[in-house]
Amino acid sequence: ESLLLVGTGAQGPVLLEAALSVMENISRVMVYNAHSFERADCFAEQMREKPWMNCEVEASDNLEKACSEADIILPSEITELGDVILGKAEGRKTDEDITIFDSTGIGLQDLLVASALTKLAEEKGTGIKMKL
Repeated sequence: ESLLLVGTGAQGPVLLEAALSVMENISRVMVYNAHSFERADCFAEQMREKPWMNCEVEASDNLEKACSEADIILPSEITELGDVILGKAEGRKTDEDITIFDSTGIGLQDLLVASALTKLAEEKGTGIKMKL
């Protein structure tokens, strides 16, 4: 199987190593960087030198083509919600775009988000009440 890593930033090597440690059937890794093919190519070269790398690694300059060839797509570029709210970064462009909420941070943030989601679910009459 093939894996596409979208993004070659600081999290890229860690995510890739973690993925390959549990997905033993991966024989090909493609990497894509939205800003620069050269960054993707440099990243691919660095990954080939890692002692844990046991498959082919190549850079791609065409995200659509790489996605169509990949069995697994692993995103590693993250836009902070605060940057979207402040207009520093673009959020979803269409209703088909997917947003992943990663609640890593301080516990207060988790409680505020849980409270807001609970209120929204109650207003819409959705969700499941559970006793904890």
